[in-house]
Amino acid sequence: MQPQTDPQPRSVTLRGLVDYWRTKSAGGTLPGRRDLDPMEMRAWLAHILLVDVKGEPRRFRWRLVGTHLTEAVGHDSSGLWFEDVYEGAVLDRFLQIYNQVVDCRDVVRTAGLLYFPKHHDVPAEAVNMPLASDGRNVDMVLTGLAIGVPLDD
Repeated sequence: MQPQTDPQPRSVTLRGLVDYWRTKSAGGTLPGRRDLDPMEMRAWLAHILLVDVKGEPRRFRWRLVGTHLTEAVGHDSSGLWFEDVYEGAVLDRFLQIYNQVVDCRDVVRTAGLLYFPKHHDVPAEAVNMPLASDGRNVDMVLTGLAIGVPLDD
């Protein structure tokens, strides 16, 4: 999945999630986890992941994995560090994407084929949005994932 900074998602679900994040990031500061209201996010809850950003060197941990992804993968990775779940090129790819979100402090969209134990080479699209409890320093990433969407031409 190739990262792209701030292009328009193809998935209607993900477009709505990005629009929601943008309303929370008005005024030039990043929203924090406290700014997200689960009641306002009902339409996206099954499609979201929350990722903690910790320390230097940076490490990433799945804080929350929505049911849409948990069902596709066949297990819940909530609470696990990326390196506990992935290795090699797959781990490197996740680290590249999430480091880009932290560094650019903006939406990073990815699209491509994903491999899941239940489904092989499924087209998927993701949007990754930075969150910062102090409005500046990214300490969490909100990810929306749509599985089975058409890929870019």
